[in-house]
Amino acid sequence: MASTASVHPDDVDTLKAMLVAIAAEKSELRDETAELKAEIVRMATLNDTLKSGSPICI
Repeated sequence: MASTASVHPDDVDTLKAMLVAIAAEKSELRDETAELKAEIVRMATLNDTLKSGSPICI
């Protein structure tokens, strides 16, 4: 059986850099998720307003 090269770097500094990048991306995704959830709430509120027949100010 032929041995395969590891797909993960074995350099500690490279691994640390990868973990930092992953943490940063995770943080960005959390921020984006929060923004999208807030937009959903705003849209649902607007939808409810429109369904009730109340006038809206844009």
